[in-house]
Amino acid sequence: MSRQPKGTRTLGGREGERVERCRKVFFETFSAYGYQPFYAPGLQLFESAWEKLPPRFRKRLIPVYTPSGEPCFLRADLTLAAVAYLSSHFSPQERPLRVCYAGPLYRAPIPPETDFEKMQFGAELLGWEGQGADVEVIALLLRSLRRLGIHSPVVVLGHAGFLRESLSNLDRSLASTLTFALLERRYEAFFDALGEAHLPRGEEDPLFRLPYLRGNAPRTLKEATRLFGETQPLRDLALIVEALEELGLGENLRLDLALARELGYYSGPVFEIFSGSAGFSLGGGGRYDGLLEQYGIVGQALGFGLDLRTVASLSRFEGPTPAVAWCGELSPRVALERADDFIASGYRIELSWQENREGAIQLARSRNYGWWIDLPACTAFPLDSMEEEENGC
Repeated sequence: MSRQPKGTRTLGGREGERVERCRKVFFETFSAYGYQPFYAPGLQLFESAWEKLPPRFRKRLIPVYTPSGEPCFLRADLTLAAVAYLSSHFSPQERPLRVCYAGPLYRAPIPPETDFEKMQFGAELLGWEGQGADVEVIALLLRSLRRLGIHSPVVVLGHAGFLRESLSNLDRSLASTLTFALLERRYEAFFDALGEAHLPRGEEDPLFRLPYLRGNAPRTLKEATRLFGETQPLRDLALIVEALEELGLGENLRLDLALARELGYYSGPVFEIFSGSAGFSLGGGGRYDGLLEQYGIVGQALGFGLDLRTVASLSRFEGPTPAVAWCGELSPRVALERADDFIASGYRIELSWQENREGAIQLARSRNYGWWIDLPACTAFPLDSMEEEENGC
């Protein structure tokens, strides 16, 4: 028996088809707005990435050596690759750079997860200035999910800067403990750590409210402003919320001001994406201006990554109708020309060259296709009733 490594999966059949459909929809949506396809190497050099990744993330890297002996790890993060590409291939005058990508990522799993290989779609907008960048990326993301039949996607917005400012006056060890508790959504541990710190009453009250600052965007912003003052991070979020509401996307927004991200390079607005029918995250992203500075680049940068396999499992995107098309005694030229007519009418064709008509029908049934096409007669039949539908080729 042939088996594959634990923590990996083979995507084929209907699952592979759904993943490919989702990939195409994402690429079509983002490329229409100037995002260029980007393909990064499957390996990343330790010397190029190690210092740019936070300690907790480094523990999830999977090390390997190239044939020339260079120490690397399997590609664990595509944002680093995109920024490195920008810094080495484009001058400041050529920015901004928009890229989108799809491919596998490899990270040691966090229990109870077991898979270390993920399929990800992502997009990055690098080197741009202004509030419009955040709105652009989130709006295109929501449009893509709607095209895939995920009609109630939810973007949960937070702000890495707000979280840092809220904890900035605390002891570094306590701030780190609180951040990790929020990252892992262990709110009981968050409250326990605050209680053990015996903070002055004035500092204690707003921090104890921090995990509750989530939900309806306008109401949450109002409450956060009352507790923490009108800070720049809250003003940033207010502008993004206002713009997305003007685009008719307000119903897809929620705020969570305790939202923490695993990667430490996030510096501004951050977000996670959920399906309205699923209680788990599909992916996330945000602003990471500080990472650009490590490459000597001045400007804003933001991006996101989605678990493509999870999105595909939730998608209700309807593609072409699959059908087996029987060629009979037609010549290959005529059979392909007639198949083209059916494809133009919304079918996805699998040609059957066998002479036996019944054999072609059985092939369609074994594939669980709903339709069988008689190319010599230019006729399509729904297999459950075998009622014919004239195609007119």
